[in-house]
Amino acid sequence: MKRIAIIDLGSNSIRFLIKEINADSTFKLIFKDKKSIRLAEGMGKKLILTEAAIKKAVNCLKVYSNFIGIYNVDKIFAIATAAVRNASNKKYFLERVKKETGIKLNVIDGKKEAYLGFSGVIHTINKTDFLMFDLGGASIEISLIKNKKIINSISLPLGAVNLTEKFNLKKEISSKKIESLKKYIQNQIKSIKWLPKEEIPLIGIGGTVRSLAKIHQRQINYPFKKLHNYTLPSSSISKTFEIIYSQASQKRKNIPGLSEDRSDIILAGAIVINELLNSLSSKTLTISISGLREGIFFNYYHSLNFHKKYNSDSMLINSVLNYKKMLIDNNVNSSNNITEIALLLFDKLKDIHKLTQNARLLLRCASILHNIGLKVNYFESEKHTAYIILNASIFGWSHKDQIKTAFIASFHNGFSNKIIKNSSYITLLNNKEIREIKILSFILHISEILNFCKNISPKNIHISETEKNVILYIGINTKDIHIIDYYTQSILHYFCKLFSKKLLIKHYNINK
Repeated sequence: MKRIAIIDLGSNSIRFLIKEINADSTFKLIFKDKKSIRLAEGMGKKLILTEAAIKKAVNCLKVYSNFIGIYNVDKIFAIATAAVRNASNKKYFLERVKKETGIKLNVIDGKKEAYLGFSGVIHTINKTDFLMFDLGGASIEISLIKNKKIINSISLPLGAVNLTEKFNLKKEISSKKIESLKKYIQNQIKSIKWLPKEEIPLIGIGGTVRSLAKIHQRQINYPFKKLHNYTLPSSSISKTFEIIYSQASQKRKNIPGLSEDRSDIILAGAIVINELLNSLSSKTLTISISGLREGIFFNYYHSLNFHKKYNSDSMLINSVLNYKKMLIDNNVNSSNNITEIALLLFDKLKDIHKLTQNARLLLRCASILHNIGLKVNYFESEKHTAYIILNASIFGWSHKDQIKTAFIASFHNGFSNKIIKNSSYITLLNNKEIREIKILSFILHISEILNFCKNISPKNIHISETEKNVILYIGINTKDIHIIDYYTQSILHYFCKLFSKKLLIKHYNINK
């Protein structure tokens, strides 16, 4: 087992996390913290880190140094970005931090910062070609990605903190100031000759984009309180900007979804994003909460060659397997067999259910995680399963897919149609998607029943179809026949409701 600590000393905030990597290749987050220290505040034209900002940073790092000792951390990655790399008193600051905290900060350049942000995104959001940006307190890193590789990147001095100070936006705001800021940003963006003219997915990292997403979620009463991989239309950013602009700095903290410690710098950050969107053909913005810190982690993780133990076909499956093994390591063989049976039934019934390959992937995820609620309690384990999946940090699926997987995994054995209809998440699903959940839940349920017979093998399962019936042939030991009959009789009517055909189960003795 290894424990690593990652410190990201930004221009606005300092973020800290500790992750644990186990010998079986699983990993988990065990501690996380964030403090707004405004390191870039008050630097002025001479770019001097102020004594007040330095004290805040040092005091915070002292606390993190103590946590590093408490958690017996094996390796420390301490990174400083734009505020420190641009500071004229950088050397003094770094020496003071080392002397007072024992932490040696590594100051990275804009290209390295862009790469680490990219690494955090590419390991947690399933995109191949996209434009991404990381908007911090003193800079923005913009990168163009093609085929999961950085083609171009640039760092510009467009941060939420430094622009707020440069254009004096903390107190009185005038249209003249805003227009001057917009022109300044536009001129900076125009210097990027490789920005794509065609429509391309846009992914954003940083506190400003997270705040815009939170505000938007509150505006539309979005029921799923998750930011990673949340997509909002570009038109909503313009509307949110107008809401922010219309209110004085002191009143902005009352905007639902906006934290008080960001209310005075959100305007400048929102204008940067709005102007970037205006220069692109992108119609949406996807939020990534994975950035530099996660990029550092995954780079180190891969250096240990653990990625070779992972299933290489899907970011989502890798993440699901990690999550399952991290929480509950028993019944692994049973889950594997249920998954194999479920996917076999899905494939053999494809002409009947007519579902997509994405549905097959969700069934695979649900079958892996279907009994994870047992970790909490046997009683009402299906509800615990749904809760755990809905709140899991699993990478590679959309919000809708995460919700659907939770329902598939729990509905198969105890969740009723009434519970789905009464769920707040129902507003995100249409009738076609609810039907998809029911079909996949049925397949998972019958797969679990078949798995009760310990010697059952997917190669002994066959399906044929007539005009009125679907016949499921199962090769089992004679002594297991009553198990199949007992449990399937109560669910066969669901199949008829879904497909207007009867499901007949016939078994043959594999011992003959």
